[in-house]
Amino acid sequence: MGSQAPSIYRFGLFEVDSRSGEVRKSGVRIKLQDQPFQVLLKLLEQPGSIVSREDLHVALWQGDTFVDFDAGLNTVMRRLRDGLGDLAENPTLIETVPRRGYRFIAPVEKIEAPVETGIPGAPAIHSSPVTVPPLGHSSRQEPGDSSAGRNRPAFLLRGRVWLLLAVFGAVLLILVVLVSVQTSPVSDSPLRFKQITHDGVAKSGPLLSDGTRIYFSELTPSGRALVQVAATGGEVIPLPTVLQNPRLCSMSPEGNEMLTLAGKGEPPLPLWMLPVAGDSPRRIGAILASDAAWCPDPELLVYSAGHDIFVVRKDGTRPQKLLTAEGFPTGLCWSPDGQRLRFHTWDPAPSSLTLWELRKDGTDLRPLLPSSSALKFSSGGVWNGATGAFFFQAQAGSEDRTDVWSIPPIGRRVLWTSATPVRLTSGPLSFSSPAVNSDNPKELFVLGTAPRAELVRLDSSSGRFLPYLGGISAEGVDFSRDGRWIAYIAYPGGDLWRCRVDGTERRRLTFPPVRAFLPRWSPDGRSIAFVDVSKRTWTIQLISSEGTGLKQLSPAGQSASDPTWSPDGDRLAFGGVDLTHADNPSEFFIQVLHLASGQVTRVTTLPGSNGLFSPRWSPSGRHMAAINAASELTVLNLSNGRDTFTLTGYKAGFPSWSRDGDFIYFQDRTNPEVPSQILRLFLPSREVETVIELEGIGRLPLGTFASWSGLTPDDAPLLCRDISVQEVYSVRW
Repeated sequence: MGSQAPSIYRFGLFEVDSRSGEVRKSGVRIKLQDQPFQVLLKLLEQPGSIVSREDLHVALWQGDTFVDFDAGLNTVMRRLRDGLGDLAENPTLIETVPRRGYRFIAPVEKIEAPVETGIPGAPAIHSSPVTVPPLGHSSRQEPGDSSAGRNRPAFLLRGRVWLLLAVFGAVLLILVVLVSVQTSPVSDSPLRFKQITHDGVAKSGPLLSDGTRIYFSELTPSGRALVQVAATGGEVIPLPTVLQNPRLCSMSPEGNEMLTLAGKGEPPLPLWMLPVAGDSPRRIGAILASDAAWCPDPELLVYSAGHDIFVVRKDGTRPQKLLTAEGFPTGLCWSPDGQRLRFHTWDPAPSSLTLWELRKDGTDLRPLLPSSSALKFSSGGVWNGATGAFFFQAQAGSEDRTDVWSIPPIGRRVLWTSATPVRLTSGPLSFSSPAVNSDNPKELFVLGTAPRAELVRLDSSSGRFLPYLGGISAEGVDFSRDGRWIAYIAYPGGDLWRCRVDGTERRRLTFPPVRAFLPRWSPDGRSIAFVDVSKRTWTIQLISSEGTGLKQLSPAGQSASDPTWSPDGDRLAFGGVDLTHADNPSEFFIQVLHLASGQVTRVTTLPGSNGLFSPRWSPSGRHMAAINAASELTVLNLSNGRDTFTLTGYKAGFPSWSRDGDFIYFQDRTNPEVPSQILRLFLPSREVETVIELEGIGRLPLGTFASWSGLTPDDAPLLCRDISVQEVYSVRW
């Protein structure tokens, strides 16, 4: 595909060596992948002449390779131009000849490379004579040797003392420097931020980069899409692929392939190899994975599924288990020397993200941060291959945002000291998903987010969602029975507020450390029950509508969520366990608190509620709607204990009863990331009808733990719509 005889091409500031595959600019090597390099060679072999698209097709893809040629070649040419700093609109190097091909328009100097002899690259070896004393002879002078002085001069003794002091001082200075390096910031100079994207679309990490482009996912109401943007900034361009709902995992060491999960539902999902230049994706065996990455040996991959981590060949054969973790491991990342694997685990029981490290043989598993660390939810780690520094995201103390932190490499800190994290970013945005620029070790790409929501209501006349209550940033909205008052949760702060339906008489009812979720007005309108999610064990709390008398209702030591009042107000049902704190929904059940004068008199389990959560009492009190372990809507008949039925074919979320009790509104969460529509079940006939398709709402619905929805007193659907500012940024130091 290149020239037959090895040649060196020079043009402008560039030099291209066809033999070594290197491209240098002003003597500095620049990164250019194989396919763009092959195209460059074809153009340099015929400067000034048109190289047809057909010739490039033959050079880049074999005849039996199926590929979207136009998209693939366009991607290759874009990467080539990015690497050379050339512009298609105003070219100085490569000209596009419409419908025909491309032409190299800059002057080119061709130099034939010399023929090599001997061992390529072997350095010359020079030797010099060394005088060695004969065996049995010592150059040391014996005490009886007449040539040795019987008394050493005083200046020699003083010289030795000063030498010892100098050595001691040098050692002390080295120790001080090492300790200061360990605890110093990544940079003593201010950070320089640059916004890379400007499209306003919700994004999802990880960010992957080959130095010239950044790859990531964007989330839209119609689903997840893979996109790319130049590392220097510019337009976000879709990455064409036939994969359904693709999720990026890892970039290959050569920067030409990405490990990608694809398929409906939540991981583990089929694992694919996706070429960045437009070739067809390739399924990796029968692997179902939650995350994956390349091993130090490029013929091996590491992947996680459930609680396990495996090492497997690149074709998906010969899997070997490396570790079984207590939580669910993802974020797999090898150290530059290939000796250690780091990852984070999601543990539903304590609701935590934690970074871990182990050796390449699966031994010496240990938490990366000490238990005394003030950092929470540490995850998203990535190594800088050039410096050995490790970057990750975490929350510090009581801060709501995440920042990027760094751990210095072992070689730059004292061996017996701990790996003390150093803060790299410090707001005001929440920064996450760090990715190292392989072409610049002092640059990271990160996601910067300013979270905000907009409360919207479905307008039946126009079929559109319009701002409600001025579009306040709120979720979990609930109305008093008389329809005059509203309780809501501020997003993303988690404080409970109440106000009148016209927005007046607004009052904040809870303050940190309480973090409220899913408020429910009591039937008499005097108090509000809600879930406090601030601690490891969630609890049901009760507070007056004036913000006084906060008290816990759920049993101590037991996780509880989703409170719902009986119509007479003397009982409060709740989910005994919630999805965030247990990974076995079949063990769920619904409990009922029996109340008298605001005090719990006894706790019972609702008959027939095994495996159910998210209870919703009907306005009549005769039925209880809930969700089962398969995320299906289930309706219990409480009046006779029979006639229970489950609505199959849909995965339901946030069920809500209509005011008359004839309908149950719910989200269709068949795609768990993005609800596709709001449906309603007509209870008498058990028929389902579509209320609204959500693809056209513009921005994604969201919520603290899942995208929330509810109903107004006149049964108009409410959503918490994402209007967050979320873009990709460059951070340099």
